[in-house]
Amino acid sequence: APPLHEAPEACVGCLACALNCPTKYIKFADTGKTRTIWNKQFEMVRDVRTGAPTITREFADYLVAHRNIPADYFEINDESHRKETALNLGKIVAWSREEVK
Repeated sequence: APPLHEAPEACVGCLACALNCPTKYIKFADTGKTRTIWNKQFEMVRDVRTGAPTITREFADYLVAHRNIPADYFEINDESHRKETALNLGKIVAWSREEVK
């Protein structure tokens, strides 16, 4: 844990520390609307299609600013991104019984 068991100053609620902690000392809680870790509460960005949480607002803002990711990328979660990709690939591949023969 960081000194005095407090959140690192740059904490964005990404869970990297908690998910990688070998002792599982770092606890967090997700309610769907918020995430709490290190006694800090973070607003969750929600999928505009399903309402499911994607990532924390702070983490999304960090990635937009430092990783050149468009802000609208976080409007849908990973599952919605996978479904969208599958639908788009399905439009590209058109199978018919005659093509399979």
